[in-house]
Amino acid sequence: MADSSLYKTVVDNLHEGVYLVDTERRITYWNNGAERISGFAAERVLGSCCADNILMHVDSEGTLLCRGHCPVADTVRDGQPRQADVYLHHREGHRVPVAVRVWAVRDEEGRITGAVEIFTDQASLVGREAPDAVPRPLHDPVTRVGARPYLEAKLRASLVEWKHHDVPTGVVLFDVDRLDGINARAGRRAGDRVLRMIASTLQHTLRESDLVGRWGDDEFLVILFNVTPSRLRVLAHRLRILVDNSHIVEGAVDLHATVSGGATLVRPGDEADGLVRRLEGLLAESKRAGENTLSDDLQDE
Repeated sequence: MADSSLYKTVVDNLHEGVYLVDTERRITYWNNGAERISGFAAERVLGSCCADNILMHVDSEGTLLCRGHCPVADTVRDGQPRQADVYLHHREGHRVPVAVRVWAVRDEEGRITGAVEIFTDQASLVGREAPDAVPRPLHDPVTRVGARPYLEAKLRASLVEWKHHDVPTGVVLFDVDRLDGINARAGRRAGDRVLRMIASTLQHTLRESDLVGRWGDDEFLVILFNVTPSRLRVLAHRLRILVDNSHIVEGAVDLHATVSGGATLVRPGDEADGLVRRLEGLLAESKRAGENTLSDDLQDE
């Protein structure tokens, strides 16, 4: 009994998220790491199915794994261990990249009785790991990312870096589609929560070297370093797709938003004002094409 109690204490306090499901994929155990990474407390999830509006894993293309090749469901079915890089749904609505590993749980006779999933937070974010990275006067209080003055300074600094070291630098300007409609339908508080959700999804998807901030009322600017044209296009679309797969619950209403954007690489002779005008033109092109779209001026490699 003492060994069992010690084992549970150790697993309860692992940094990684750990949860167990039965053969019906109902959650029977949920450790502290799972709560920390996902935001969902054990009392909220125990007894629920892992697909019941909880983790709702999606891949980088936005495919909901609960309705297709779910690693947990597949392992419960055939007993084979699996691993995958996916994006879970946080309680606050945004997406968090995690590496998942799944093993079958068997009884003494070798029959499958469920599965265990261990998931590791893959987010490597300056804003997440260093809360004081953005000086308070340059911090947007609604979205909790850098405000426009911070971005303007970082954009100028990145142009200087590009001129001196020729580090390929990409910039993406996103605009939230129909934010006014969300504010009118659900209220400004809900609209602010949606903005915060979008900012968190963008931030959690970026690499440690990249950054995102609030450029306007419903705009976000993303700066990505050391990217090729094809890589910039992939990352920009991934950000757009993951925002589309984020949502919050306000009262009894599910709220989600999409973004449209423009993406470009820094070019010889670029200054900040001209670069922003180019992004605004690309963004306007996306808006004319419809919602949840992305335009770029990138040349194929």
